[in-house]
Amino acid sequence: MIDTLRVAGKSMKSGFERQQAEGVVRVLGDELDGRMACKPELEVALGLLEVFT
Repeated sequence: MIDTLRVAGKSMKSGFERQQAEGVVRVLGDELDGRMACKPELEVALGLLEVFT
């Protein structure tokens, strides 16, 4: 998961207008949603690999 407020803030500090920064964060969030595994999900997957190997 990404901290969208932090990404938007960093984007604005690097020269993006607020509307641009928010748009970029929205697109990133939409694209990454459901495609990234969080730590607990990875731990479960690793546990299953250990059981079946």
